[in-house]
Amino acid sequence: MSQIMNKIRSRGYWRIVIRPDKFLQDRIKYSDLLPILQRISVQTASMSIGFPHIDPSRPLIRKLKWIGDEFDFLELVEAWRFYQSGQFARRSAMWLDWQDQPGWVTAQGERKPEVALSISEIVLRFTEIYEFAARLALSEINTQRLCIDITVCNLGKRFLFDGRQGRVGFVTKYRADIAEFPHEQHVSQQALISEAKELALDASRELFSRFAWNPSQDFLQTIQARE
Repeated sequence: MSQIMNKIRSRGYWRIVIRPDKFLQDRIKYSDLLPILQRISVQTASMSIGFPHIDPSRPLIRKLKWIGDEFDFLELVEAWRFYQSGQFARRSAMWLDWQDQPGWVTAQGERKPEVALSISEIVLRFTEIYEFAARLALSEINTQRLCIDITVCNLGKRFLFDGRQGRVGFVTKYRADIAEFPHEQHVSQQALISEAKELALDASRELFSRFAWNPSQDFLQTIQARE
């Protein structure tokens, strides 16, 4: 396991696997892997690193059946793989857990790792995952159903943190006592295309419910609109 993968797993992180329901080892030509990703990568204003992050200035990791990359800059720590079978896998660190790194200064000063979980990160992360899955379903992988398997890892006893601009809230009110949150869903291509944002909010609500928090739909849509 690489140094970056070990770093990701050492604190809170997202483990994401998106794959066709049926396994075909050589579903995609190797030469098509990068062009597909470049075309379907999700770029948003709030999460400018991209899903996945593709850095044209350096070579990708190239193995027999997959391509990938690993990225470590301030609080943005991730690793991803895209396989000829059509499976996409990503590990990405929680934003707040690496804001103690040299060079990073938050608006609220120093922040201890593994204490808080950002509500914006939850909503926007689920949103980009489902948007990416919708684009993947329409690509050359040629499948009618995708499995979306997400686990939010190393949750510990975190509290929910509302760190949007001008707001600092939920300091101790909403806590969960779970080690991780698994979320797996088999979704049709049609549902992904038409309901990606709604499915992302449903997944966010499931996680928030473990913290005994029930936000309004309008509230979550306001966060989601920041993408």
